[in-house]
Amino acid sequence: MNSSAQTEHFGAALRRLRVAASLTQEQLAERARVSARAISALERGVNRTPQRDTLRALIEALSLGERDRSALEATAHRGPLAHAPPEFATASEPGAFWQPGADAPPADAPPFVGRARELAAIARHLQGDGPPALLLPAEPGMGKTRLLREAATRATAAGRSVLAGGCQPRSSQDPYAPVLGAIEAALRGQPRVQLRAALAGCDWLVRLLPELADLDLLTPPLVALRPDQERRLMFRAVARFCANVGGQRGALLLLDDLQWAGRDALDLIVSLVHAAGDIRLRLILAYRSTELAPDTAIHDALANLAHARLARPLPLEPLTPLEAGELLCDLLGTSAPHDRAEDRRAEVVLRRAGGVPFFLVSCAQREVERQAGDDRLEAVPWDVARSIEQRVAALPPEARALLGAAAMAGRRVARPLLLALGGRLGQRPEESLSALDILHQARLLVAAEPEAFQFTHDLIREAVEAELGPGQRIALHRWIAQTFEAATGEPAAALLAFHWQGGAMPERAVIYLERAGAHADALHAHAEAADAYQALVRVLD
Repeated sequence: MNSSAQTEHFGAALRRLRVAASLTQEQLAERARVSARAISALERGVNRTPQRDTLRALIEALSLGERDRSALEATAHRGPLAHAPPEFATASEPGAFWQPGADAPPADAPPFVGRARELAAIARHLQGDGPPALLLPAEPGMGKTRLLREAATRATAAGRSVLAGGCQPRSSQDPYAPVLGAIEAALRGQPRVQLRAALAGCDWLVRLLPELADLDLLTPPLVALRPDQERRLMFRAVARFCANVGGQRGALLLLDDLQWAGRDALDLIVSLVHAAGDIRLRLILAYRSTELAPDTAIHDALANLAHARLARPLPLEPLTPLEAGELLCDLLGTSAPHDRAEDRRAEVVLRRAGGVPFFLVSCAQREVERQAGDDRLEAVPWDVARSIEQRVAALPPEARALLGAAAMAGRRVARPLLLALGGRLGQRPEESLSALDILHQARLLVAAEPEAFQFTHDLIREAVEAELGPGQRIALHRWIAQTFEAATGEPAAALLAFHWQGGAMPERAVIYLERAGAHADALHAHAEAADAYQALVRVLD
């Protein structure tokens, strides 16, 4: 059994084996003849191990080999609340339900740079300034999770207990995530006396974590109530738990990736914000601003908090050029560029990253690998490309198609050209305008001026363009060239030559290459004229 298996708790091991067997929770439950709720409770990775008969039924239902069987049995024989997930490991001393040292970034993680404005706002928030909830909206890759780590460190230093949880895509999480995950993480690894103190007066919490009754930590309520009344008492029990954990200094609740939270979880979070003043609770709620469409659950929840003046936003912007330069020097291991070539490479990295920490870290790593002699690297770093693909895949088909056309047209594209390309794609003008609104909300294309849109980052345009097939590229190049030719006033000849070449129409490209050379020559731009004529010769050859 490898080291990762040795530290894996039963729920994580069961989920991994179920996914490997291509089974849903319901399918596994049917095979093992147990309830789907029991499978869900086990997979949460909390303080519960299965009965011997249940374990045997799960092993048979999964058709496990000897090695996987032994590994699963080993995790089932460990004590309850033995392991916390690595994201939010807990401490064992009284009063410290989260320790920054236990969740410290890896040794090779990039340094934390800049964010003075955000850190100052967080410090004021921890002191009780303003409403109880601080909202942290950000584009993907802007570093909100890393900023939450810093907030936790500072809150712990100030004497607050910290509870932390995060969401995953809805298909793989519990209904009340991420609050439920924060509670579970706070309980794991604690001595029994501290568990009893934290759970005092929280009997209705057993409706969310039934395994606490199995451990004799809570007594299940026997009274039968209407569902809405039970829900109210469950929410009150969560608030009581936060008050118990916080003690006199209070608690900080950090919740990440709320764009994936369900309506039930968001209702619970809103109720905690309303009760925060009575239980000495402060909250920092982070989410992707690109997924805040009007029809989403989080949009309604945030609107309610804003209306009640219980939250204030702290939008996470790109790093400033100075901060980005400082981070790049740290990533490259230099205090400053040593020569002009290195200076130019640094400028290229900074320009492409556009102040987005995730982009900057990936581009810097790619530059290090390039300097080490690895020429097989993709133009866009692999992890950046996958992240952008995920954002694009969530778009409606019309918006995806228009985004691909815009990528071929350049970083900045005039609105008339985008609408013309939409027509070529079979879209009505109103459909193209709706697609542009969606792309703007997703922070992929933004309005640069009244009649133009531009990509928010070079890497986004490059990644989208790289995913287009050869046939799409040729068709788009031709459509763009034809649109330019039909426009009033002749566009730059070099631009038309480029698109006709890309559209596999060399007979059209040579016309504009010759014009581009003559135009540059007339302006005494000899270098540009030479480039145009050399390109003309290559096309003719």
